[in-house]
Amino acid sequence: MAAEETECCLHDQLVLNFVTASKDFVVLSHCVRVCRGWRDFVCKTLRLGPENTLQMTYFAIANAFTTALPGTMCTMWRNRVFQGGLTQLQACIMIWGAVEHVVDSLKAHLHSRLAVLMCITKLQNISTMLGVLRIHTGTAARHSTWTLLRVLCAHPVDAVLGFKVMRLILRYIEGMRDMRPVVCLMDQRDTVVLSAAQLPRAVAVIDAYLATWPFTAAIQYELVVTMLRRDCAEVREWIVRGSLLNIEAHAQ
Repeated sequence: MAAEETECCLHDQLVLNFVTASKDFVVLSHCVRVCRGWRDFVCKTLRLGPENTLQMTYFAIANAFTTALPGTMCTMWRNRVFQGGLTQLQACIMIWGAVEHVVDSLKAHLHSRLAVLMCITKLQNISTMLGVLRIHTGTAARHSTWTLLRVLCAHPVDAVLGFKVMRLILRYIEGMRDMRPVVCLMDQRDTVVLSAAQLPRAVAVIDAYLATWPFTAAIQYELVVTMLRRDCAEVREWIVRGSLLNIEAHAQ
């Protein structure tokens, strides 16, 4: 029994070391509720004072990210693309890197509404740029759609965020109609946005989200909820069909 207890303690220590090293404050906020020992370990490792709670730390980091993101994106790709001199392939690679940065940031700050809004805005800008440069929409869609659906889980009663998420996914879908032929397709996998394993889960996420917005929703949200339901239905249908982003699929 002593050996089992020792092994269990070592396992707990490894888990805590991993979580604190990752600084995933959403997970950490749950860890500190387990017991005082875990809380003390987390606070000591992160050097948090008595008035510097995990929640405060999380939102401070998220707010700092929100402030820095516009400048970061300009440094990464936007200024260089607008200055010209890049081939389409070079621009595509830079934009892909920008998408990856925003998606990683969205995952890290999923529970900060302000950071989520900023990330969605940047993905909207990227979507517009893809159309201007005639780069396949899947460059952004395949890497961001699943994480965008996670926003619905993190903010189940936020109709405005849900509406923005659905509008962005629909922009990905509709963007293909204006790009015939698509000039730059970096990865053939970009024509299928969600994997077969993700399809039923994605449908379940949308259904669960819609269930929080009954037809008797408060009057101040009536228009938003009406549009939200319409957009969710369209995105849901697209997912059921296989979440395709290729010219042939839209021509049928």
